[in-house]
Amino acid sequence: MQNFKLKALAASTLAVTSVTAIAQTHEYSARCGHDILSNSLIKNIGKSRFDAAMLKKAAPLTDGAVRTASALFSSENFVDVIVYVHPTYIDDLSEPFRFDQSNKPIENGAQFMHNRVLEQFDKLNAALATNNVNARYRVAYIHLLDVELPEVGNTAALYDEFGEIAQCTTGDWLDFAPEFCNTPVYQAAYALYSQSGADTFHYLRSVRDSGSNIVGLGGFFSGSATYDDYAVSFKSMVTNGDDQWNIDKYLAQYGSITIHEVGHVLGANHPNEDFDGKGHQAHFCGELSAGSNFKKQTVMASGDTHLFFSDPAVEIQGEACGIAGVADNSDAVRTNAPLLASVADKVAVSSSFEFTQNTMVVDSGSGKHTFRIQRTGDLTQPISLALMAVDNTAWELRDFNFGWQEVTFAAGETYADVPFTVLERDGKHTDTQFAVKMMYASAGDISTEQMQVNIQSTNPPMIGSVSLAQSTYSVVENAGTVILTINRSNGVDGEAEVSVKTRNQTAIAGSDYTAVDTQLTLADGQESATVTVNVINNSTSQGSRTFAVDIAPITEGLTFGTTTATVTITDDEVPPSSGGGSDGSDGGTGGADSGESGGGSIGLFTTLFGLLLLFRRKFTNQFHNERHKKNGRYRSAL
Repeated sequence: MQNFKLKALAASTLAVTSVTAIAQTHEYSARCGHDILSNSLIKNIGKSRFDAAMLKKAAPLTDGAVRTASALFSSENFVDVIVYVHPTYIDDLSEPFRFDQSNKPIENGAQFMHNRVLEQFDKLNAALATNNVNARYRVAYIHLLDVELPEVGNTAALYDEFGEIAQCTTGDWLDFAPEFCNTPVYQAAYALYSQSGADTFHYLRSVRDSGSNIVGLGGFFSGSATYDDYAVSFKSMVTNGDDQWNIDKYLAQYGSITIHEVGHVLGANHPNEDFDGKGHQAHFCGELSAGSNFKKQTVMASGDTHLFFSDPAVEIQGEACGIAGVADNSDAVRTNAPLLASVADKVAVSSSFEFTQNTMVVDSGSGKHTFRIQRTGDLTQPISLALMAVDNTAWELRDFNFGWQEVTFAAGETYADVPFTVLERDGKHTDTQFAVKMMYASAGDISTEQMQVNIQSTNPPMIGSVSLAQSTYSVVENAGTVILTINRSNGVDGEAEVSVKTRNQTAIAGSDYTAVDTQLTLADGQESATVTVNVINNSTSQGSRTFAVDIAPITEGLTFGTTTATVTITDDEVPPSSGGGSDGSDGGTGGADSGESGGGSIGLFTTLFGLLLLFRRKFTNQFHNERHKKNGRYRSAL
């Protein structure tokens, strides 16, 4: 992490200063573990831009500006930043190692890159708010800058890379054009820098072994760079199963490098490096961690720091995080940030951009496609437009490749075509969708509407149809439960979700059965499932009663057959007998005065008793007749 000291240099000296000289004029500071640049060319660029800002600002702030009364800032004080992203950074963020609850990769290339940029700026602006700075950083444009990467282990090459970007992309070569700037890559970047009205730049790529453990650079009123270690260090932490405390700490500290390097752009210094004699250096306050004897330093130090600048008005655990006039980087940042915001103005071009279609339909695996963007209004200026895909059910790198797209409209050009590729996807899958969004324009106004791309599956899953196995069921009320079967046919791909709900008929929920209102999921490959309804047993004869069970498909594409079954509950109590007299009259209670017994079971008993007496009399008579006959034969024999 770097500090560039401010010193004027004659233009004649600039003309003979090579980029390699940038790498040859740095010294290593063991105290902070950073390299500190001391290069005349970079210093002079910053001095020139600072002077221009002081002249342009209607009411320039003096060093040691009075702290604003609140964290509110003027809408004029936006520091517009062009972010240069090396294409390999997107490649590095395309290898997934974290997944969300839907098993969707978090690291998905261009979209994740953009999230990383916004997170850095959000944390930077949170620091500016903490220090009550009357300015905020914002992205003016994101451009893929495909410069040659420095040789691994070569610190000099690392500084060459930053030095070329600082000069060639901003046009800050002070009336002299170095030969190394005359390339299409730098010329295109300079055109975007100028047209977008950028006040400064921020360069972003993955960290490489530079031989000096450098993870960022920053030059006063020039620009900054962050060499992100996410794809190396953080990936290693996650895949190796590091302690969650370490992972959370890394994520909490992410953005500190960008804040640090922007601090150098705004005149802030490391600890014990009061170069200008105004106390613009880091400080410490509060415990490094709970129970620690070490103090936590402010963001211009290295390692685990507070994410704000040293400031005597900010307190942590009752300690001031700065000393006025001695250790107060916020003084420099509050002074210089509003000035940096006034360096450049965006080119005013009354052009508008819109998609020529709202939606388009393509087949899965169909390869390359294009859509068109139309420009209206002022066509006299060349303008570039940056676009990004937005995942929905279709995912970048699984269903399609879009990346970070930039299209350029030449002067007079009305239309531009944007390509993308639809990928072949393994296995059965449903139709999916993603959107395309205009992100930034170097000039003019972009549409807030998104274009939807529908990808039709060429191998759709057969989710099938659900149906109740029977339309009628019968259960005795003392059985306790009745089980209904739901069958799935004509395909069993994927999960099938079905709603199940009971409905009263003559049977009443709570009295005759327990109501059911639920959702049932049939797993991938599952052909049937059952639903159990509890039946309530009672001691009262009520006869048969019925209730209905209704099912309905929830999963999209799931069809249905029989959706209602009627369940009959039969009684387990014997109904009472009706009884009655022989004349067919009701066997009710007789008159009390007549002495007649009542009907019903007593009348039946009387009838049976009479029949028994009659049968006995007949049997007795028959017995006596047989006996007399025998006696008569006996006498005759004698």
